[in-house]
Amino acid sequence: MKDFLTTLAIWIVIMFVGLFFFGNFFLSGRHIYGATLVFSFVPAIITYIFCRQSEELDALRERVKKLEEAFSQEKEAGAEPGGQEAKQPEAGAEKP
Repeated sequence: MKDFLTTLAIWIVIMFVGLFFFGNFFLSGRHIYGATLVFSFVPAIITYIFCRQSEELDALRERVKKLEEAFSQEKEAGAEPGGQEAKQPEAGAEKP
């Protein structure tokens, strides 16, 4: 929630600056503060969602990296020369 409020505050400042310079063109000087709050809410939600997805993606990357390392270590420990993996049955060995 704290992250969202920070994002919302940033968007309120950005929108206030934009409406300060271009607000008279769109709103003719009325209700500029209310418009700032309303217009900044939607981009704040979108920005927050993208930031959260980025954080989750980074966490998943770390998890996959750990799993790949564990799998490669397990594979290296189990592969012995002349072990079960190296032996393969011949195609025409026994035919009844």
